[in-house]
Amino acid sequence: QFYVGTGTEKFIKFDGSNVDIGTERLTASGSSINLGAPSFRLGSASNFISGSGGTLVIQNSGTTTLSGSSVNILTPSFFFGATGSAFLSGSDAKVEISSSKFHLQSDGDVVMNNITASNISMSGAVIANTGEIGGFKIGTDLENSAGSTLKLKGSSGQITASSAQISGSIVADDITA
Repeated sequence: QFYVGTGTEKFIKFDGSNVDIGTERLTASGSSINLGAPSFRLGSASNFISGSGGTLVIQNSGTTTLSGSSVNILTPSFFFGATGSAFLSGSDAKVEISSSKFHLQSDGDVVMNNITASNISMSGAVIANTGEIGGFKIGTDLENSAGSTLKLKGSSGQITASSAQISGSIVADDITA
């Protein structure tokens, strides 16, 4: 057993089983430094790296950087971001991405606001209560937005046109001109 130091802040102590070191700065250098322990903690109360029982925790109140030419993060589940804000998460072979105007849900559904596309090919049902497609206003009736020269009335099946040219066969029970 031995004790070298002055007081309780700067010392080296060996009590027969454990070595305790208290210092403001400790420098360890060499071609190989191994610290073997089932648990460890490096840092302060708010900024630290610790490990115990197979768990590694990196806690930082500032910026944490993980950098390299090949960084692999292998995990069955992950979460980046903030709950209720923008985030990227994954678990059970599903991915979820969320931002202010885009949300890819874990079930595969996509929720978006204010979509702009220059070239789109869609299949399946498109349901809209308002808006405009190809110069036609969507509503109870479908009418073109360029002066209402063509109307398709959904409730009656009536077609109204201010100037129409129809070619081919016309089948009607009654025509009024």
